[in-house]
Amino acid sequence: MILQDYVRLARRGAWLLVALIMLGAAGGLGVAALTTPTYFSRATVVVSASGDSSPGDLAQVSSFGVQRAPTYAGLAASSTVLERAASALGGGLTAQRLAEAVNVTVRTDTALIDIDADASTGEDAAARANAVADALQQVAPSVDGSAVVITPTQVAQVPEVADSPRPRNDVLSGAVVGLALGVIALALWQALDDKIRAAADVPRSRSLRVVSVLPYGRRGRQDEERSEGLRRLRAVLTAGPGGDRSVVAVAGVSSSSEKDAEEVAVGLAQALSETGASVLVIDLTAPSRPLGARGDAVAGARPGGQLPVMAGEVDDVSWLVPENLGTTPAALVGTADGRAALDQLTGGYDHRVLLCPPALERSEISVVAARATATLLVADAGRTSRSGLQRAAGSLTAAGTPTVGVVLVGARTDEAWAV
Repeated sequence: MILQDYVRLARRGAWLLVALIMLGAAGGLGVAALTTPTYFSRATVVVSASGDSSPGDLAQVSSFGVQRAPTYAGLAASSTVLERAASALGGGLTAQRLAEAVNVTVRTDTALIDIDADASTGEDAAARANAVADALQQVAPSVDGSAVVITPTQVAQVPEVADSPRPRNDVLSGAVVGLALGVIALALWQALDDKIRAAADVPRSRSLRVVSVLPYGRRGRQDEERSEGLRRLRAVLTAGPGGDRSVVAVAGVSSSSEKDAEEVAVGLAQALSETGASVLVIDLTAPSRPLGARGDAVAGARPGGQLPVMAGEVDDVSWLVPENLGTTPAALVGTADGRAALDQLTGGYDHRVLLCPPALERSEISVVAARATATLLVADAGRTSRSGLQRAAGSLTAAGTPTVGVVLVGARTDEAWAV
């Protein structure tokens, strides 16, 4: 995939991305609302030597405090200190629960000990940190006697704001998770989705190429954009020497695009007739079954203004069905006598457009394509699958058709031709 493919996929799945982002943000907000608030508070003490010290002894005293700080930090987290602190706090608090709520650390290369405590209220968090600091001061003489003094440098304060949850962060995290899930969902969708939705989805091969993209038109009156797409298709088919006379085979890939194939065939006939050429549409979509007694060959005129494909009036388009000849589509194009009779009857037209049944369901298109100057498969965007198009094109190339043109109906023209 190239950048345009990712952009197209994101545009197609924008609703999914937005939905999952909103769902993730709502989930984050819900987590924040249901989470019990947690407050943190910190008390700090310093370890120092007792007694008077001369200026020359300050460096030695400081070094002593740094060396002994880890010992007293461990003492602060001991059961002796915690039991004393829990007893002072009361309320049924045990030393074990207090140990889970208290964290004691030593600041690197200093004699400072930080005592952090958490609780569901700010008052309890501050009280726990201060209780442990006080208990440490009381128990400290049992280690080094009176040689060491534990002095509070910061009394724990009651925090005004809970450390967690943080609704803004939770909502943002939920949205990011939702976006990630959306990207994964789109990637899976792209991997599992076999439908053709734009020209970029048509399998790339030497024998298969998109020759036109037509938007869906309005009922009863097609817009000018669709008409221009048919005229561009006419220009592609008539380019080069001999383009003033052509035999074009048109078929839908499957039954889902059969109606689109008929509109493309009729619309192309009208576009060709705009140049003043005579055009005949040969309808081979009738069931392959005996149709009764053979009758006279009749090519019934069908005024262009009555065909709901091109805008405007076009008169020189005729219509022929095998029943007019008292035969079947299979007999008409599947036998040498039938093809000879068809050529003799219709050879006077500048352009002949053969409307064939769906390529995956009947074989007429494979027979006709071998003798046509151009072969078109009509795919319905959002309904025709890539695998189906490949199978249909494969049957044609196996029958001797070197290049198959694809007309994609229902795709956004700006999206389809942006690749």
